[in-house]
Amino acid sequence: RRPPRSTLFPYTTLFRSKLTLGYTIRIVALIAFLFVFVYASFSYYLFYSGQNVLNDELSYLEQLIQRHQSYDYDALKEYLADHQLSFNVYDQNQALVFSSNDDSFSYAQATRSTEFDFRNFPNYPAVYAYGSTLLENGSMIHYALKSELNVQTETLEATFPIGFVLCIALVLSSIRSASKMSKRHLKPILVMTEQVKDMSANNLSTRLNVSGTKDELKDLAITFNQ
Repeated sequence: RRPPRSTLFPYTTLFRSKLTLGYTIRIVALIAFLFVFVYASFSYYLFYSGQNVLNDELSYLEQLIQRHQSYDYDALKEYLADHQLSFNVYDQNQALVFSSNDDSFSYAQATRSTEFDFRNFPNYPAVYAYGSTLLENGSMIHYALKSELNVQTETLEATFPIGFVLCIALVLSSIRSASKMSKRHLKPILVMTEQVKDMSANNLSTRLNVSGTKDELKDLAITFNQ
């Protein structure tokens, strides 16, 4: 007796949904992992590249100070303001003697190691570069340069929505692909089910078509035909 189609269709739909869900969960997990990994790597890259840029800025300032034998002149202040940098100078006892703006900090704070903590994302900690030089008048000065990494923070804030939207697009595309894949995998089973339903006690001459199957379904079809 041929089973009614209505009794088979819900089970087929449920199995297809479960198969699609399984593919989707794996793909979403992979995309999420890649997104976090790539963005974390990009964040660390921006942080350490910002530190390297700050070291280059300090080398340039050292040359200006040694050339002019002064750290308090208008051209230097304009350069620091244009590059959003804070520059402090200390005497040989590490006491503050000059600050390019209102952001004054101790020499001990500037020489403290700074590490990027991803838990503070997307905010970067302030980074410092420091050094010492001997002026022609024989006085030793210490100096420190501070950057808030505003450019790097703005870059993260600008690229994060783009990356998030791309991930959503990939997830939706993956769900659609997973649905098509599950449908394609289930098609041989559905075809075989329809052929089995055509068989009855009075129609035993019907045989399952094994020409299109190449996996375990072929062995099942051959066994059923026998």
